[in-house]
Amino acid sequence: MIGRREFLAGMLALHWAKPARASLAAAPPEPDLDRLWQAFHQRFVQADGRVIDHGAEARSTSEGQAYALFHALVLGDRERFALLLDWTRNNLCGGDFASRLPAWSWGRRSDGNWAVLDDNNASDADLLICYCLAEAAGLHRNDRWQQESDALLARLAAQCLRATRAFGPVLLPAARGFATGSRLRLNPSYLMRPLLARLAALRPDGPWPAVAAGARQLLLAAASPHGL
Repeated sequence: MIGRREFLAGMLALHWAKPARASLAAAPPEPDLDRLWQAFHQRFVQADGRVIDHGAEARSTSEGQAYALFHALVLGDRERFALLLDWTRNNLCGGDFASRLPAWSWGRRSDGNWAVLDDNNASDADLLICYCLAEAAGLHRNDRWQQESDALLARLAAQCLRATRAFGPVLLPAARGFATGSRLRLNPSYLMRPLLARLAALRPDGPWPAVAAGARQLLLAAASPHGL
């Protein structure tokens, strides 16, 4: 079975193969993709836009919300995109993308209530949410989504970027747990280079062009000499 990251990479390729946003909006979904999206939504997404991980005690994660947002964007499902976004904003960000990074884990607590389980973030999910908001804002001419993308991206930079001599600014996997004094613990699987490249193009005056360039060097360094 194809993994969700591999599927995401394939969907990214499908999305960016489109020459312009206009063609993305006009082209109907492929029948098989549309059928798979409908099946996924029926199995894993509540009516209010919560993506459920049935293999982990029905919890929800920022990554699950982000992947579903991306699929809704690519397949032109604006209604479900808005529902997914609303649930993410209201439950993982306390109602405001500008106020905090999305909590990565939400589910049933030991007292039986449903709420945030771990308020640390997941940077790969945050990048994808920023990307989806920016692209959807342009596609649907939604100023609020653009403002939210900008606010979330600025908060991600403020909380998760660290300067290094070897790679320039690098993106930590989360705001907490990956920096001890001057030592950083990095995870190359969080460096989604197509997203970094797109965000760098959208925000050339910010740190993201340097982050995208450094990510390539970091991936090469991590792969050698062990061949990872």
